[in-house]
Amino acid sequence: MDCHVSKIPQLLPADADAVFVITGANRGIGLEQVRQFIEKTKVHVVCTVRKSSKTDHLQSFAQQGHSKQFSVVEMDTSDEASIQVCYRKLAPQTAAAEQYLQVAILIGIST
Repeated sequence: MDCHVSKIPQLLPADADAVFVITGANRGIGLEQVRQFIEKTKVHVVCTVRKSSKTDHLQSFAQQGHSKQFSVVEMDTSDEASIQVCYRKLAPQTAAAEQYLQVAILIGIST
């Protein structure tokens, strides 16, 4: 699968009112997507992580002056109860979310 995740922020509207939810945002592809969204757009990024204690890399973005452009929410995508709790927390700010970026979908499976 040929996937150019680095081009996603360039293809999306840079509207400051847009909200994007990225799962797995504290490492790997998810972290890279957060970096690109906050550096290349004005959208708000909701970063979901399994454990809120493992957000050192995300907090470095705050130190770079992007603290108002993203928020971190704990959510385990393999746990339905965790997803429901996260949804209730995010519902007010993401009612009109432009995009939900599931990192697992971007990776694909080679056969």
